[in-house]
Amino acid sequence: MIMANLKKISFLTIIFILIIFVFYTLTFKSGSIKSSLKNFIPEKVKVLLKSPQYIEDQEKRLRKLKADIVLLNAKYDYINGNKIEKKITSKLGENYKIIIQPIPFPEYNAFEGKPVGYIDIINDNLILASGTGEFYFSKISELNSEKLYLTKIETNLKKVIKDPQFFHYGKPSVRDIFVDNNKLYVGHIRTFNLENETCYNTAILEAEIMLSNLQFKEFFTFDECGNQKRTSKIYDQRFRLDLVGGRVTNLDNDHLLLTTGPLGDRPKAQDKDSLFGKILSINKKTKEYRMVSMGHRNPQGLYFDNEKKILFSTEHGPKGGDEVNLNLDPFKNPVENFGWPISSYGVHYNGKFYEEAPLNKSHSDFGFVEPIKYFTPSVGISQIYRVEESFDSSATNDYFVAALGYPDQLEEGDRHLHKFKWSDDYKSIKEHDQILIGERIRDLIYIPTINAYALLLDKPALAILYKN
Repeated sequence: MIMANLKKISFLTIIFILIIFVFYTLTFKSGSIKSSLKNFIPEKVKVLLKSPQYIEDQEKRLRKLKADIVLLNAKYDYINGNKIEKKITSKLGENYKIIIQPIPFPEYNAFEGKPVGYIDIINDNLILASGTGEFYFSKISELNSEKLYLTKIETNLKKVIKDPQFFHYGKPSVRDIFVDNNKLYVGHIRTFNLENETCYNTAILEAEIMLSNLQFKEFFTFDECGNQKRTSKIYDQRFRLDLVGGRVTNLDNDHLLLTTGPLGDRPKAQDKDSLFGKILSINKKTKEYRMVSMGHRNPQGLYFDNEKKILFSTEHGPKGGDEVNLNLDPFKNPVENFGWPISSYGVHYNGKFYEEAPLNKSHSDFGFVEPIKYFTPSVGISQIYRVEESFDSSATNDYFVAALGYPDQLEEGDRHLHKFKWSDDYKSIKEHDQILIGERIRDLIYIPTINAYALLLDKPALAILYKN
């Protein structure tokens, strides 16, 4: 049915192009016809066609049409894509098998760098959410079928989120999904109006889990405003709608964790009166919150080790300085401070020095918590997840750290799944292995029932990783 519709669309597109060509030939190659047509158009219509509002409306319609074509192409590529199965030997000689299946999401570059998507587990199903807010699921037992069949979940998301940028071109997007009992939480970039200004920050939606239909509502929001006007008001800064965090997970049965970024307003990460550049603990019933940590630039990975009661986070540095951070007691006060923008092992992209963001090459010397691992050059760090002993019998304090990055920087660790074995006190790395995936790894989760890790790739694809 989908294939027949695509052929029909292609045929109609060709006819439309031919009509435009004939019209152009008759009209613009003939001055008299062109002049007659101009005289035929009423003056009021001419004024309308030239009005800024009309032009803006037509540009929006064209943008929407382009977006619809991109989304349609994503479905077409999914239908015509093929399953890939291959063996991988890691840098330290460990053997793995990976199965890669296409998914019907727009690729990373399709909508100005919007995340491709995120994954989690609902009972015996894997749920997938695209950056543009489409939701699908598949039975875990069928993930390795010759063709990955996904069932779309209907939602009310377009009634809850009014910013059209969320659903196609633009940075507003889904930033994470998290399943907790019968609830689905969605971290996202929120657009709202405050004092006649368009504002952005990080928020959470929630829905009761029904695989036929998800009815979302606001779970956690706050009114702190991020935009270009406010970001550049004092310092020489650029508004960054990609520095938002948005990861969500459990701290305990009663509290969720949410990461936020400073949206380019660097000093906010060190401002205790701001919620930008923080990790927050949010009470699921009362929505009351407290700061767990501060001094974050762009936390892209979040994992609470429930057995050891410790919290891992990962974040993008500027040029260099991607970090893996560890909070040994996320339940305590005062909050931990990880240093941004006072300390970082990266540098500013323009090479300049900024007094409010000196990027000192030590954290501990300035009273901050040192990362347990940093990457210079950067690898485009993303999610972190514990390596289960059932998956790897040698695992003790072992964790996977995923990387995004670029195809011409593989030797630096981009597009790898990094595997770290830390010492018992997490002060030293006993072993660092690298598994070359070759694609940007956006999300990562362990699936106990098949003893494998699922990776959401920006290809776009879903990968299942087994250890041989």
